[in-house]
Amino acid sequence: MEKVRIINRSNNAVLAYAEVARKAFPRMKGLLGRERLNEGEGLVIMPCSSVHTVGMRFPIDVIFFDRRGRIIAITRNMKPLRISAWHPRAAGVIEVAAGTTEDRSARPGDELVLLPVTE
Repeated sequence: MEKVRIINRSNNAVLAYAEVARKAFPRMKGLLGRERLNEGEGLVIMPCSSVHTVGMRFPIDVIFFDRRGRIIAITRNMKPLRISAWHPRAAGVIEVAAGTTEDRSARPGDELVLLPVTE
């Protein structure tokens, strides 16, 4: 699976290193089956305008971004068994460990850049 480094251009913080789910099955599976997300890890789901945490074992922060990479909404500390709001302008979401968006000062309006990571 493709991996990216997500940088918040608004404050030059590295938000996370993440896998990118673009195909149907990886998008549907998301983080299901994982025990946790470690600090600095994440998952980018594209396209996506809403997520759920049904079947998940841990809370996450969810960042909704538009086609230009701008954050349009953030759901912080989304606990298991929840469904997010629908964001029709969202091109995708980034799921990171709960607390990451606060720790890295991510805010709506910030510009994100996804840079390919080569292993």
